[in-house]
Order: sequence, then C-alpha cells, then structure tokens
Amino acid sequence: MEPHDDLAPHTKDPPWVIVMNNVKHLSIGRWQEIFSRLGISIPENGKHGPCPVCGGKDRFRCDDKEGRGTWICSQCPPNNGSDIAAGDGFDLVRRANGCATMKQAFQTVAEMLGANRSKAPYKERHAAYHRRELNTQCNHTANEDEACKQAAIKAQYIWERSIPACDDHTYLHSKGVHAYSINTVGGDLIIPVRINGEIVSIQCIKPNGTKLFLKNGKVGGGYHFIEGTDAPIIRIYIAEGYATGASVRDATGGCVVIAFNAGNLSKVAKAIRSKYCDTEIIIAGDNDESGAGEAKGKVAAENVNGIFTMPPDTGMDWNDFSRKYGPQSMCMEIERQLSSLRSDIKLGVNILCAENIKIEPINWLWNGWLAGGKLHILAGQAGTGKTTLAMSLAAIISSSGTWPDGAQTSVGSVLIWSGEDDPADSLIPRLLASGANLKRVFFITDMLDNDGVRNFDPSRDMLQLIENALRIPDLRLLIIDPIVSAITGDSHKNAEVRRGLQPIVDMASKVGAAVLGITHFTKGSKGADPTERVTGSLAFGALARLVMCTAKPVEDGGSRRLVRSKSNIGPDGGGFEYDLKREAVAEGIEGQAVQWGTAIDGAAHDLLAEVETPEDGEHTERDDAKEWLKEILAEDPLASKTIERMSKQAGFAWRTVQRARKKCPNIEIKRKGFGKGSKVMWAYIHATKSHTRQTNSVACMEKDGVYGESTPTHSDAI
Repeated sequence: MEPHDDLAPHTKDPPWVIVMNNVKHLSIGRWQEIFSRLGISIPENGKHGPCPVCGGKDRFRCDDKEGRGTWICSQCPPNNGSDIAAGDGFDLVRRANGCATMKQAFQTVAEMLGANRSKAPYKERHAAYHRRELNTQCNHTANEDEACKQAAIKAQYIWERSIPACDDHTYLHSKGVHAYSINTVGGDLIIPVRINGEIVSIQCIKPNGTKLFLKNGKVGGGYHFIEGTDAPIIRIYIAEGYATGASVRDATGGCVVIAFNAGNLSKVAKAIRSKYCDTEIIIAGDNDESGAGEAKGKVAAENVNGIFTMPPDTGMDWNDFSRKYGPQSMCMEIERQLSSLRSDIKLGVNILCAENIKIEPINWLWNGWLAGGKLHILAGQAGTGKTTLAMSLAAIISSSGTWPDGAQTSVGSVLIWSGEDDPADSLIPRLLASGANLKRVFFITDMLDNDGVRNFDPSRDMLQLIENALRIPDLRLLIIDPIVSAITGDSHKNAEVRRGLQPIVDMASKVGAAVLGITHFTKGSKGADPTERVTGSLAFGALARLVMCTAKPVEDGGSRRLVRSKSNIGPDGGGFEYDLKREAVAEGIEGQAVQWGTAIDGAAHDLLAEVETPEDGEHTERDDAKEWLKEILAEDPLASKTIERMSKQAGFAWRTVQRARKKCPNIEIKRKGFGKGSKVMWAYIHATKSHTRQTNSVACMEKDGVYGESTPTHSDAI
C-alpha cells in the first residue's frame, strides 16, 4: 500500500509508517464505529463484559481513553514486559482479527477508513494532532483527580450507611465463606478499597456474583485487609478476589489481603511489604486457563521476596479448590507447596570483606548516654523518678536544651507511649515543668485497623508504627513505658523477650532515633550487678546497647542518682546526682521536673550501693515492702487495686504489702468519690505537710461510713 505523494517530502519515515500516523489521526474518537464495522463486539459505556479475544465472561473492559480505543482484560495473556493484557484499538484489532503483525492491523483499519490517501500535508496534521492530544491529556488529568476525590467521598458515604454482612448472604453462602469486615446494602455486598487506611473506593458484589467497582474510584494499590488469628503477624496471604481470600482465611487462620484483581497484586504486595518489613508474604494466586494469574502472581512474589502458590488444578482458584476438596486439604496443599518451594532455595553463608564495609560513627544525641538508632534501658526502683527523668530528656531534645554535662543538643522531635501515665494530667505537666517544646512532642494513642479503633499494643503494632514514625520531622527519641509491654509471652524467658524486643531494635535502626525503654528493678536485688537487677529476663539488659539505672537514698536528705551500668558503644560507670522538684505549670496544676546536680565518678554498682544500703544491716521483706510503698506513693496517691497489681509485678505478696502499710504511720487511706464508682486511695503524707490535708473529692470513712472521720479499718479498704 503506497502513501500519497504529498506525504513523502515531509518525513524520512518508511511509507507504511506514514500511513500508520495518518490512520492514528483519523481513528481518534471513532473506535466504536471501527469495532462494529469489523465485527468486534465490545461492552458498551466502558462496562465489564465478554472479551472478544479470549472469550472471558466479565474480565474485559474498553475504556476508550482519549478516543484511542484503549482496553484491558485480566484474563488474556499479558503483553511482553508487562503484567497485564491491555492496549489501544489497533492492538485489539490485531488480536481479535488474527493479524500476524501490527502493520496488518493498521492496514485493516486504513482500508475501512479510506485513509490510504490524504490531501492534508503530514506536518500540519501531525502538529494539529499533538496540540489536541496535549490539551486532552491536561484536561483528562485534572478531571481524573477530581473524579477520584468525588468517588472516595461517595464510597465513604455508602460504607457509613451500610450494615455488617452476615454469613448467610446469597453470594457468601454459594462460595462457602464467611463475612470478614464487609458490609451489605440493598442485598449487595460492599467491600471497602483502602489506601493508607482511607477508603478510596468500594467493590460491589451482587448475589449472582457480578462484581462492580465505583465509577472513577481508585483501585490500583488499594486492598481489603482481613485480620488473622496469629499475633504477632508472621505470615500474610495476598489473593485476587474476596471469595478466594476468605477461603484462605478460613483454612489457615492467617491474615489475608484482597487485591481485587491480578493486575493489582504487585502494587498491593509492595504496599504490604512496606508496612510489614519482616513478615512472610504468600501470593495465593489463581490457576486460570490463560495463565495470567500465575504470571502476575509470580511477578508480585518476586518483587517482595515472597512465595507464590496456586491450586494444582487448571481453571481453579483457592475457593474452587476448598469447595471441591475441603478447607483442611486446601491448608495441607498450601503448606506442601511452601515446603517444596523452601527446599528449592539454596542456603548459604554470605561473606563480606571488611574492606568493603564503610565504617560509621555512633550518632550520639547525648555523648556517652543516648545514641540514635540504639535501644536503651532505664531501670530502677519505684519512686526514683524514672518517668520524670525520661520527660526531662525529652524536654532537652525538643527545646535544643543543655544536657546535664553542659553539652548543647540539636533540636529534634520525641515520640512517647505510656501504658501507665495519662498525658493530660501527668506527662504533659512534667514536660512543661521541664521546659519542653510541646510542638516537638508526640504521643502514641490508639490503633486503627479494619475492625475499628483499639488501644496501641507495642507487642503487636511496632511494625505499623514505623511508617507513621518516619513522617515525624527530625525524630530523635522514642520512649516506651514500660518496656515489658512489648513482650507478648513470658518476660522472664530469654527467647520470648528477644523475640518481642527485636521489632523495637529494628525500628530504632530504621528510624534512626534512640529508643528508651523504662522498667523496674527486681525485688530484693540490692547488692547485685545493676544490669542483672533489671526485672525479667537478662535479655532486656543484653539486647540494649546502654543500660542506665536510678537509685534513691534510704535516708532522707540525700540526692537521687542516675548511673550508667552498661554500655556496648561507649564507656560505662559514672553518673549524675539529681533531685525532683514540683513547679506550677498552670493555674492549679503542678508538674514534676528534674533538678540536675553534680557529676559523679565510679562503678555503677558502688555508686548505687552508697545510697541504697542502710547502715543497720539487711532489711526484711516487710521492710522492703515499706520502702517500696514510700517510693511509689512519694509523688501521687494511688488506688488500692492499682497498688495490688503493682505489688505482684514487683514480687511482693499482697498480704505483705498490707502489713507493711500498717507499719507506716505516714500512709493514709481515703475513699475518693461515693457509691459504686468510688475508689480507695493510699497516700503518703510527708512530715512537712498537715495530716488533715484533704482534696475536694477525698473523704475518710470508718466502719460506720461517717464522712470526714479517721482512717478506715474495714478490711475492704485495705
């Protein structure tokens, strides 16, 4: 086929390329007519329907972007170098009409349009086409972004007005699966599509199995998360459709992510890997006849260092397999494939020459005491002001203050999680009293997942915390109080402590912030090595790169001490004296702060022994309990039930604590409030304060319950 003579002088392209450019220009916006005249049947208005190439029932869609006849099919074999089958109108003509080459497809369309000859100069037509194309692209991008935003708003509106789905829904019953965090409206299942926790679209599944997405809703990179029964999460399955994913969840009990289609597997797998860095990812792929599910699933697994599995029977997904052979057989087949794939991996030892390792300095926040990217432990007896010390360090970093040794620090942000103290009435007043810049201090409050809002749990949510922590500008310090909350199992078992602390160590390294974990000394451990006195397993002290300890003098009048018990990255020993003071931070509100004293030299064991060991010999357990009570009640009154719980953690029998209280004349018991909501409070009355001091909501009661009388003697108040 020869082009018109007037095209030849304007380009060096071969003649058939000239015809292609001419046909491209003439075909824009006319593809519905072209397909119809060529006998290629496609669904109307961009809806899903049968594919004219592979014959699939509902996985083909012609969106005709920019009038180019563009299409997509999740069942056809993917294009070379791609993970999905898609193209423009010419490519569809090539596939549907069996053209051997793209040139033949262009010739077919050219003959139909009569585009073999043209009177318009090529350069003029070419320039006009690109002007129209540029304007179309700019307008399309702006309109597409706005359309996505409106679709997200609509999706949220529909989700909020839908109700939780039941297992007896027609579609779920036909597939033999349960409803996991999905809703229903008007008889249709509603599955949210989320990106970064926000609903951006929804998938609607009708009772007959027809699947529809919200018009203009974003699906790429979006997914639906189904929680499993394992905690912490050690494995996550990613499946294409909801029924497949729900079958995997039913059979394995593991966490499952729904990607909605094969083309979205890679994007979702990468998003999950960014949130769960060390979790095993399994692609639960479809074994469809076209091979698209296998091809895209393997690419997704390779991208995230995961493992690909699929049913052994062609034409099946895991839901089909489960319904035919049963959930137990399905679980066994998945494990068989995983074992087989793991056995094919060649294991070995990687050896790296020292010459190729770039040395790096320790990133000291406070030289010799706080290092970025490292785990630190702050331990001591109750009442030594450990939390107040931590707030003082946070204040110094947030305000670019001065360390106790006089060194200046650069400004940074601080992230705090406390399982014991309330930020509003305890921690923030202490920060203010210490001179903190509150704009640089952040608190971890709760966790939002598919089931709603729940309390943050360090033992299971550390990996999810990393992503948000990286968004905090110049994060320098993370405080976890108490550090034992990060352990899901027995805090006295070495293996379980190491397993629980490892995500925290990994987070410190990835974020580059110093992590400070607060904990107690073991009861009755005076005289032992300070690091070994840290409560729980020795792994707490072993895994931390630096351990700091606190002590309070037995006799009144002395200063408290902060000492450096262990350091794997610098010198140990030495420390600082400090006292606690209270300052007004607002009308009627006081905060406790640290008043730093002089530096002290010596071994940590000796420095602690100087203030902890009494002159008149060893104490009995009851004497230790008395000291413990004085320490925990030194700052604020505590509820009786709180003290009972803390006594068990400290290793004291509750009866011993009750007897020790009777030997402490300065400890008063008062009832706070009235009726069922009242609390029995224990308070330590200092010698300089009046024994008749009362708060507005605290009253003393005897057996007969007379308001305002002396300390109660009823056994329920002890």
